[in-house]
Amino acid sequence: ILGPRIIMTGSTVLGTADNISIEVAEATTEELEKLKSAHEIRLVKMLGEKEKVPV
Repeated sequence: ILGPRIIMTGSTVLGTADNISIEVAEATTEELEKLKSAHEIRLVKMLGEKEKVPV
């Protein structure tokens, strides 16, 4: 759990989230600590990925 975060797209603030969980497939302990303490985390859609629509 990463704690409270601001949700943005580009420079536009969309809202806030109290707690965000991210499931990481592979990472070292050092990488996970960097993720937890990061001021900014970017989620970037990978090219070629098809959008999944929740049911």
